Amino acid sequence: MGLAPAIAFGLSAGFADEGTGWNYTGVTPQWVVSIIPATGPMNFRLGFWTGYEFAEEQADNHSAAHFHNPGSGPDAGPVVPHSHGGRDHGSHGGIHRHGESGWYNRLILESDLADSTRIVLNLISFVSGSGGGPGFGYAGGVHHEFNHDLSFGIETMGDFRSHGSSHEVLFTSMVGLPNQFAIRLGVGAGAGMTRASPDFTMHSSLLWRF
Repeated sequence: MGLAPAIAFGLSAGFADEGTGWNYTGVTPQWVVSIIPATGPMNFRLGFWTGYEFAEEQADNHSAAHFHNPGSGPDAGPVVPHSHGGRDHGSHGGIHRHGESGWYNRLILESDLADSTRIVLNLISFVSGSGGGPGFGYAGGVHHEFNHDLSFGIETMGDFRSHGSSHEVLFTSMVGLPNQFAIRLGVGAGAGMTRASPDFTMHSSLLWRF
């Protein structure tokens, strides 16, 4: 929800099915601030996203629903880090704090490589609300729009830490549907990058603009 030309407020809630049915995982009120509007020949833009995730504690089980969306707008995927529900061995100390409340922040750098191609880089931090150490990471992507109803991208996301870091490369597509709906699909892999990286993942989300 836009409150002023350079300020917006949002609220997201998460739900996940981790094998025992659908459960509420958390809610995140958030703010987005435009620091530098589009400027220069490549329309360089700089923004800041901040939000506090009130996560619902879940029983330890080693599975989680991940949505890695490094873009800075609806077409490239939301910048909000979603609740993850369950915990895993690689969650402590990184930016994926499954079931742990805390502050998420993203510095968003975005630029146009061409009329229909843009590049995005997010620098991410997480400060635990329960006193754990901070986590730092990144998310980036290249997004090309063929037309209003079809786009493709390559995205990556990971942690800045020497031990237990997780990294993933994701190939994505956005397909427009009738009545202001769009579906986002992705296939990702991190096999061989680090021990904590996922071998193979599939992602999907449904977007409704109103």
